Amino acid sequence: MRPIILKLLKQEPVTQGEWQDLFYSVHVCLWDDKGPPKLRDALQEDIMDFIKQAQLVREKEFIYKLKSRLYLQYLFYMYLYVYIYIYIYIYIYICFFPLD
Repeated sequence: MRPIILKLLKQEPVTQGEWQDLFYSVHVCLWDDKGPPKLRDALQEDIMDFIKQAQLVREKEFIYKLKSRLYLQYLFYMYLYVYIYIYIYIYIYICFFPLD
């Protein structure tokens, strides 16, 4: 039953036979007095694990985007620094060594 539930959580395709096995397993599980709480606890654990994994993936994507953005800002400021440095160099050269 657990592999089918994990497939559903990950939004993977499930065959008709797997659906039937899942419903049969749940039906049989309900016959036992301790079955529903065990099923609920197992589902809760699987769902929480899935949520934690999704959050980790989201955090990694956020960090990657942040690093990319910071790198682009670094390149921009380096370009700006070089441009200002060249501008000042040309200005000083023109002031101290006029072309006349």
